[in-house]
Amino acid sequence: QDETLTENLQGGFPEGSKVQVEVNRYERDRRNRAAALAIHGYACLVCTSNLGDRYGSAAAGLVEVHHLTPVSKLGPDYRINPATDLVPLCPNCHRVAHRRDPPFTVEEMKAMLVSLPSKD
Repeated sequence: QDETLTENLQGGFPEGSKVQVEVNRYERDRRNRAAALAIHGYACLVCTSNLGDRYGSAAAGLVEVHHLTPVSKLGPDYRINPATDLVPLCPNCHRVAHRRDPPFTVEEMKAMLVSLPSKD
């Protein structure tokens, strides 16, 4: 059985089938993103990475803006405060934040980084 699994892993599996999916999408206003970045800057609030500094012009401005309270939990009339409701996160930290529901907080994620063993 292990031999069959190894053969399948080396051969890969088909991908790319077209599937129609219906989902709810919550609208976001680009102006809130721009205001949050003007307030907080482009460095990740968790790991402090600035992808423009790391990769150069190819990644300048590449940062995700995270809603501290998920948009799906806000009512349609809620007005975002870019200073207190939104934070910049690098794509990696943003992905980790959403690994659970409710998302990890910025403080919880910073604690995760502090508690990691040294690579030395």
